[in-house]
Amino acid sequence: MNLTAAIPTTDSVAIVREGWNLLVEQLGLEKATQFIVLIERGKGDTVQEIADYWGNTSIENIHNQIMNWKLLKERAKINACHVVLAKVPDNPVDELDRIS
Repeated sequence: MNLTAAIPTTDSVAIVREGWNLLVEQLGLEKATQFIVLIERGKGDTVQEIADYWGNTSIENIHNQIMNWKLLKERAKINACHVVLAKVPDNPVDELDRIS
């Protein structure tokens, strides 16, 4: 049984995406890219999955896509804060007195 065989499923694509996002989050874009370049020197299923995911995309386009993902992530955080703040009464002290 070959445990390193690629599993061409939607799950494997999601794992590659999550792995890339984690690499960038933890290492920064430059070091994450260097890491990928280092593993590309070898041949294996992970290298193929990354190649399949990014295809012939230029490093500039990959960078732009990552920056867009980061922006969307930050916007989602901001929107979540706005939702929470919208639920806070105008005068929380008066509201606490009212319900006590």
